Amino acid sequence: MNIVGIIFFILILLSLFSSGSGFLAYKSRRKRNYSQNQSQTHQAFEANKKVWQFNTQKTVSIPEYNYQENFTDFPFFSNYQETEAFLAKKNVSPKQMQNFMKSMKGYESQMARYWTEQQRRLLRAFDQAGLNTSPEATEFALKYYNLFLDAFRHEVINYLANKILVAEVGRALNEEPKVMPQGQSYDHYIKGALDYFYMILNDDVNKIIDSMNQEIRSQYAQFFWQSDEARNQSHSAGASFQAQFDEVGQAYKTLETKQEATDDELKSNYRKLAKKYHPDRNPSQEAKEKMAKINSAYDLLKKIRNM
Repeated sequence: MNIVGIIFFILILLSLFSSGSGFLAYKSRRKRNYSQNQSQTHQAFEANKKVWQFNTQKTVSIPEYNYQENFTDFPFFSNYQETEAFLAKKNVSPKQMQNFMKSMKGYESQMARYWTEQQRRLLRAFDQAGLNTSPEATEFALKYYNLFLDAFRHEVINYLANKILVAEVGRALNEEPKVMPQGQSYDHYIKGALDYFYMILNDDVNKIIDSMNQEIRSQYAQFFWQSDEARNQSHSAGASFQAQFDEVGQAYKTLETKQEATDDELKSNYRKLAKKYHPDRNPSQEAKEKMAKINSAYDLLKKIRNM
């Protein structure tokens, strides 16, 4: 090989090395930006959850019995402390009170499981629409996520509070039902209320998804889209909306527990984490925030598992 050929060969190698280094740098920069977007999206969802809970009216009137109940557990459930106090004033027996609480926890467990199904449907719709994790796309997704939370709250008030809770209070008091048609049994009435709750919430989510897809198809939302390649990469990396923001999946991660764990295993992990992050042992602000997430996750899973 003559000197010209050697120089030419060296120039080719330098060119390949230079382009390869540039490509690697581009990939590294793109991965770094992508991870940053993911983190910002996760923070946005967490902040949105807190804001939604803070802004949501949690007190529900029960006019048939002239008292109010508080629905403070995310996404919109109650511990029925005000109802217990009302029934105690009416001299309801401990056994009847126990039956009342068992029934209400059972209904909430069914509704919580259905909420999980519908939440996953909505998150799947975000992924299928090709939404990326940019701040604009995240804000767009949260708009529709909040519509879902509002719809769930609305149906819980309509069916759990206004119908099922009132019926169960009447049953505990052994009096004529105030919300049921004459001649209809409590169990038949409550089953009907649950069936309507499932049907109406499913319709609500259908409408939310349809409305979102219509907006995405408009020119305004086009810059939210991901390419098919980017979407596949996101999903393979576990970075889809469904993978990141499934409340139940996140609750299990927070409690460092597998979804197939037994109730006893879940309780054991909760106690271990609660002990670790308890303010008496760990007074830091970070531990306080971690403890709040642990409690919230445990409350949600207790509802779903009817523990």
